[in-house]
Amino acid sequence: TWASIQGTGPSILEIKDVTGKTVAFFSMDIHGFTTFPIDLSGLKAGVYIVTYQGNNTRISQKLIRNK
Repeated sequence: TWASIQGTGPSILEIKDVTGKTVAFFSMDIHGFTTFPIDLSGLKAGVYIVTYQGNNTRISQKLIRNK
């Protein structure tokens, strides 16, 4: 799976399960438009919240994982 982010500076991509437990965490330094791989193979089927934080922005979206 790939994630694409546009911004500048330190950024975080965090995935939490429905209980609020962090199940994946990615930290990177973004310069412009960046695409990078994220490994979701360890996630069980279910609903997750993906949150991006960086460049004075915070965005959250629901992720539904089917296996």
